[in-house]
Amino acid sequence: MRVLRVFACLAASVLQVGAAAAAYEGFAYPGGSSLAGQAGGSGWGDSWDGSKSALAANIGTGLAFGSLSTLPGSVSSDPPVSGQVAFLSRQLGASIGADNTTTFLSFLLRPDPGFGFYGGVNLEGLFIGKSGPTTTYGIEGPVNDIDSSKVAATSGRTVLLVLRADFLPGNDRFSLFVDPIPGSPEPSIADSVKTDFDLPPVNFVFVNNAGGWTTDEIRIGSTFASVTPVPEPAILYFFAVALPLLGLSVHRCRARG
Repeated sequence: MRVLRVFACLAASVLQVGAAAAAYEGFAYPGGSSLAGQAGGSGWGDSWDGSKSALAANIGTGLAFGSLSTLPGSVSSDPPVSGQVAFLSRQLGASIGADNTTTFLSFLLRPDPGFGFYGGVNLEGLFIGKSGPTTTYGIEGPVNDIDSSKVAATSGRTVLLVLRADFLPGNDRFSLFVDPIPGSPEPSIADSVKTDFDLPPVNFVFVNNAGGWTTDEIRIGSTFASVTPVPEPAILYFFAVALPLLGLSVHRCRARG
């Protein structure tokens, strides 16, 4: 029983992969359920609101990217339907965007077969993902001005998008990193940069796409490391070495029973 208790404690540590982030959503909800009304994760002010979404967005199998820490579950929107979009919002527990502060946002994104013409995540007036007029990932401002990377959206390929938002007096500076290596230092060169507008304080995050997109692992934090975490080496060692002991303990308990 002692082994079982140790396993439970360390397994709980694994499930807290978003603890270093100010806000985290791993979409660890029952498979097939709607995202609307779900209230898990941490750092949020309320549950997901799907009242303005014309397309359903349901929980499916989680995405993975390299060694990035993840939880089971992701959210996938229904296939595209002309004139309809998936648009779900969630309020942050604390607003971001005060001048002379820096915030990082990361998330996993996958275009599914037949994906709609755009897909990504909004920080209110700022869109991160694949915009409608382009084939690549980038950053879009409130008047359809897009700064694109050179990485194309490809059906079935999961990407890790990390935004660095430097909120400044006057125009802000937004830098997008596409597929950085989790657990590594912040890259010195961004894949796209936008500096032509001033984003007001942000209170909401939106999952926003034209259907046929899967989103996962939304993190908001004050450092690059906080939004690109990897499992602690001690946890990995535990699963590699201690799980066989767990099986032996369970076997002995059954034998005694």
